Amino acid sequence: MYKLKIIPILALVLFSCTKSRKNNGVQIAPIYQIGTFQKLSSGNYLGILPVGFALNYGDFGLGAATQTAHSKVYFKEITLYNNKIYGFDSAGVVHDITLANDSTPFLTVTNFSPQYTFEFNNPSSYKSIIKTLDSLLPDTSNKMFSIKIYGIFDSILTRSLPSFNQPVPLLTEVLKKQIIFKTENTKGTLVGFRFPLNKNASANTPGYHFHYISDDLHLAGHALNFEARNVKVYVGVHLTTTILKE
Repeated sequence: MYKLKIIPILALVLFSCTKSRKNNGVQIAPIYQIGTFQKLSSGNYLGILPVGFALNYGDFGLGAATQTAHSKVYFKEITLYNNKIYGFDSAGVVHDITLANDSTPFLTVTNFSPQYTFEFNNPSSYKSIIKTLDSLLPDTSNKMFSIKIYGIFDSILTRSLPSFNQPVPLLTEVLKKQIIFKTENTKGTLVGFRFPLNKNASANTPGYHFHYISDDLHLAGHALNFEARNVKVYVGVHLTTTILKE
């Protein structure tokens, strides 16, 4: 059994998280939303704003980018990190699309100001990390969280989506064609959010949602699963979501 030390909040005993601290001096930022998950899942894939527009509202986020050409829709999984926007295409290539013509039908963004820090010094899985976070984070039934996870990923599964002829099927059918990439021994960052399971289901995906970007910019995409070590988790708390455009 590993010891957990929390400073300055109440001490707990867990099995994987070894250290935690809280920063009480951070200002709570809003979360901004371009498009809604409800519309995306209903087949509204055409971009409604340029991806770069999101940088007006934050430095941390994730979503999807689309381009239309020759009666096809091309998808990219996008990660907004360090004031850059990276797109991961179906060929497994990472693109800096900060200034590109890609548009987004769905993107979540905020100014990342972490209030909690957790360290997992022992090898940890996706499942064990989110289980620990759920036991530690305050009022998860009402509050929203931005989450950055940094570490060495012994194994990580990410996905991107192929191109589709128009009309593109519903998202449930699109996801059946997802392209999965398995990578080992990579160092990088997961950018993500946790939304309450009982709220915001129409605006965003309930629960956890992460996109990955490797330090060497060779891998990205929607994170499906991972095993990692030397993990540090940074969490910001949010109370409101503003939809910029539906």
